[in-house]
Amino acid sequence: VGSEMCIRDRFKAGHKNIDKIVHWYLCESDSYDCVPQKEEFFYDAGYYKYHEAYHLLEYPNEKQILSDAYTMYRQLRKEGNW
Repeated sequence: VGSEMCIRDRFKAGHKNIDKIVHWYLCESDSYDCVPQKEEFFYDAGYYKYHEAYHLLEYPNEKQILSDAYTMYRQLRKEGNW
């Protein structure tokens, strides 16, 4: 079971315009074991309750993505599709 959200973003870095597409996935796992990929500069990995995750996020767009994903999850559960 899973769903994907695609976020397009455009911003400036110095004098350079940056166009970015970020893919977010709403999915489930059979295990809570997490290992951060240090070679990709991840220093932590884990599973969090919605309110815990929300307060760990720094940027408003990340909080909006989490909120949208949680709404999507609740709708899927209500429909019996999760």
